[in-house]
Amino acid sequence: MTMSRKTVWWVMLLALGLAGCGEGESSPPPGGAGEVAPPEEHAGSAAGRWYTDEMVRSGRDVYQESCASCHGAAAQGDPSWRERTPDGKFSPPPLNGTAHTWHHPLARLRHIIDRGTEPKGSMPGWGDRLSDAEIDAALAWIQSRWPDRVYEAWARIDARAGRGR
Repeated sequence: MTMSRKTVWWVMLLALGLAGCGEGESSPPPGGAGEVAPPEEHAGSAAGRWYTDEMVRSGRDVYQESCASCHGAAAQGDPSWRERTPDGKFSPPPLNGTAHTWHHPLARLRHIIDRGTEPKGSMPGWGDRLSDAEIDAALAWIQSRWPDRVYEAWARIDARAGRGR
């Protein structure tokens, strides 16, 4: 059986996307070459997304107080997030839609914030300091930074996972 070029291209794209789900790796969402416009251009209305504008507003404060010291004020992450640190862990990745965060369904994102990424990563668990509502608000603010095409790719992943709500 001979595969068409288009089929081969899609198989390769899928393989690259699956390979990018490891810690410290990333692949672009479908429909682009990996370049994402600055997140500030995408902040705003939650129309068509799982969260509300109010959650985004309160999530900004939660994010700035709990996440920004490691992930950056604009969720830009550490520039060397793909490289292992001397202790074998990874630095904080961008959360603005330019790294691998969008590969994880909502339930997994909640779990990561609640329990942390140790021992593989350096992020502590925040479940003893943040309520479920605060975790959701932080995620709302983070996802409000994502361009529509990144959010839409994430929404497909989340739907396949059975939605973590």
